[in-house]
Amino acid sequence: MLVLMVSLNLGLVFVSVLINQWNNLFFNAIEQHDLVEFAHQLLRFFLLAGAFIVVAVIKPTSPSWLEVRWRRWLTGYMIHRWFDGQTYHRMQMQGTETDNPDQRIAEDLRLFVGTTLTLSMGFLSSLVTLCSFITILWQLSGTIDVAVRNWTLRIPATWPGPPSFTR
Repeated sequence: MLVLMVSLNLGLVFVSVLINQWNNLFFNAIEQHDLVEFAHQLLRFFLLAGAFIVVAVIKPTSPSWLEVRWRRWLTGYMIHRWFDGQTYHRMQMQGTETDNPDQRIAEDLRLFVGTTLTLSMGFLSSLVTLCSFITILWQLSGTIDVAVRNWTLRIPATWPGPPSFTR
């Protein structure tokens, strides 16, 4: 389930990058008055939009599948620890009895699992999107020259060109 969630997140970013590239080709076809390329890009857009819609519809349901399985396993683990260590008995003996410990465990685990999945998948998606579009912008802008004192670091926009130092 986790692999599916990560794949869907990466797939959504990939389709976003393809739509970004499509924008360039589509508007170039309009600018050049190329009807054949325009029609080709229009067809390509429908395919990309269809892929985006499919992934965007499936993506919200996959965390709930993983969340339910993870919560089931974690609840069993925590309840086993609760009863195995006789924590409930020791709390009663110390006079620090708690109300509805099973419901508290379930609610805490629901919040933990839900928040963990939301934050981690959001972070992954944001990080991959950031890296993808920084790469696109870097390639569009060309070689970057960074001057430090008497040295210039030249970082090429395309790889495998290595960075070079000049004085």
